[in-house]
Amino acid sequence: MSSLPQLPYARWPLDYFTLSYLISVIIVTIVVSSACAAPSIRQASLPQSLVLYATGIQLLLVNILHLFAIRTPVRFSSTSRGSELPPGTFVNMEDVVAVEGGGA
Repeated sequence: MSSLPQLPYARWPLDYFTLSYLISVIIVTIVVSSACAAPSIRQASLPQSLVLYATGIQLLLVNILHLFAIRTPVRFSSTSRGSELPPGTFVNMEDVVAVEGGGA
């Protein structure tokens, strides 16, 4: 038995970074799979800009919610329900370093 405290959620939940990464992978898959035999330069450069737009919009929305001190209606990574939302970059750093990186 582990002496570590139990987390208040399931072992493999979808956190903020995983969800945004999943959206990016879906966008890239759709764009690449719709390519012809010889894709054009515009179509080949489309996934990068779409991923940047998707990530930027998510960070912008989270930062706007943080500025207006809106409380979270659901669990948002390690932020519990009903608490104030941290800035989007903090949530991303926490998810990548603490969760995926093992706290290193």
